[in-house]
Amino acid sequence: FPSHDKRRFDTPPAKAVTCMNEQPFNSTGNLEQVFHGIFKNHEAIMLLIEPAAGQVVDANPAALRFYGYSLAQFKQLHITDLAVNPHEAIAACTQAVQRQQNHFVMAHKLANGEIRTIEAYPAPIELAGRQLLFSIIHDITAYKKAEEEKRHSAEQYSALFERIMDGIYRSTHTGRFVDVNPAMIKMFGFASKEEMQSIDIKTELYFEPEERGSHILDTVAIVTGK
Repeated sequence: FPSHDKRRFDTPPAKAVTCMNEQPFNSTGNLEQVFHGIFKNHEAIMLLIEPAAGQVVDANPAALRFYGYSLAQFKQLHITDLAVNPHEAIAACTQAVQRQQNHFVMAHKLANGEIRTIEAYPAPIELAGRQLLFSIIHDITAYKKAEEEKRHSAEQYSALFERIMDGIYRSTHTGRFVDVNPAMIKMFGFASKEEMQSIDIKTELYFEPEERGSHILDTVAIVTGK
């Protein structure tokens, strides 16, 4: 290398990166400061739990807003006070401590008695020499409600589909049945849904294949028997 390049390798090793307080960033105390900064300022709901007794050691402001307790009230609570099913909460705590599972969905009670469905991600952590569980919590009540409404709607459709006297089917643009209801099967004299799904609609149900336009092949249709 040219002599002016060698000077780069003659400089003393860089010092450890320091924070404003001049403490090494990789020190345990400093990492705990960073953690507490995230814990206090993050919008996600976070709890620190003493796993042996299940007592809440700390709750961040997002948790206070969500559950409706003051910090002083929170520190008097146990995980069994939050969970609708206390046994479920104890089992989850045990599994998290043993690192068997770190994702749980359960029902939690708010201070006003409202029940919310939550998704918890607990993990063991050591802070100031204490073994704790650090849990991040998401409120998934709205998602679960939408999921239940979708399931209920599907059940209603299925009941109507199976019981209606008119034939109903859904097919692909290539001319194959995707689904047919019992009335449709009976109307065309087939033995089963699987038998109808195996036929080519264009060639086996229509006298003129061109009558089966591709623009309606993937739509739901109702056939009325006369």
